Amino acid sequence: MSLLLVGLLAVSAQAGALPATPSPVTNPADSAAGPRAADASEAGASEPALSPEQTVAAAAYREYNRSLSQSLRASADPRDRALATQMWFLQDALDVHEPTPAESAARGASLRKAAEAAPNDALVQWFWANAEATDSGCSANDPCPHRADALARLQPDNGSAWMPVLDAAWTANDVPAAESALAQMAHATRFDEPFGVTLKAWMEVYRRYPMPDAVVVAGSPEATQDVGSRNFASAMAFASAVAMPAYDSLMRACSRDMHPEASPERFRDCASIGRLMLTHATTLLGSRIGRGVLRVSGQATAADRADARVADWQFEQHLALVRDESDGAEKAAMTDWLQTGDELQVIRRRLQRAGIPAMPPANWQPRSREGRPIDPLGESPSPATQP
Repeated sequence: MSLLLVGLLAVSAQAGALPATPSPVTNPADSAAGPRAADASEAGASEPALSPEQTVAAAAYREYNRSLSQSLRASADPRDRALATQMWFLQDALDVHEPTPAESAARGASLRKAAEAAPNDALVQWFWANAEATDSGCSANDPCPHRADALARLQPDNGSAWMPVLDAAWTANDVPAAESALAQMAHATRFDEPFGVTLKAWMEVYRRYPMPDAVVVAGSPEATQDVGSRNFASAMAFASAVAMPAYDSLMRACSRDMHPEASPERFRDCASIGRLMLTHATTLLGSRIGRGVLRVSGQATAADRADARVADWQFEQHLALVRDESDGAEKAAMTDWLQTGDELQVIRRRLQRAGIPAMPPANWQPRSREGRPIDPLGESPSPATQP
């Protein structure tokens, strides 16, 4: 389940359409697609009919969001205006609405103005740098030559901040620029994605613009939430819709099979990036993309496979926990999110509270859905089981 789909479910639960989601922590597929690549229609594929109470709650939530969007758009704070553009993206997904060119242009202009007014706000720059071209406010007649590298200038030590630079270079078929971006990413010391920061930003929005009591989910004891939990569910939903990079350019640039003529330096850089993501990404998606980068680079080592095996163990134990957790455990996880902003740390803290060791037993091995041993870096047979 992707971050976006979890967010959509959280919004539906908040509005009373579904029971509250069992956990905000996600289970993204091991692919190069970013969270926003999820098919939003999945969220409502099997929705039950709403009760009268839930219908009222859903209408109240929609009205609250309309009012909140208007307030954020009218704010003097560029971050508020940038957050308003992210509300549009999620609302389009929920409504299965394809924005018109005029709507996209208006939203893009709003995001661009916010970014230009807040050049040192890394979150606003992240939204802008990772926006689709049609949603950026830039055009051939009115270009934004520094949109892609605005975030990297603010956070040169953050490998994630270089993704827009790589993506722009790769899209333009500028191989030297793409390899330069890869080198910058390879020398980064962290890989901080904006999910946690965005989550906290939305929690601050809800502090300033409290939800009305009418939004409280009615008709289902499981869906009843206190104010903090309601705020968190909605903040998680909107944070999940953040413009995450698709990572497709990274996977393609780092594929030795696709580019056998590329320099050895490129693949060494790619392996360094993959290791950084695997062990230091702040979302599960980023960590899993890291293992994919290591795999396609052809530079993975035994130590890399050991790190991936540990990550697989922790995730498998985490999944077992979230299937049957108490409200107290859920609130502890919410606290972990707000304290760390790091999905991998949330998982590790859950395991620690449950008394589950962070390291797998010596004889434990990741397995496919069919039960066969697999390489920790991917679905290929485990090296230990190959003839």
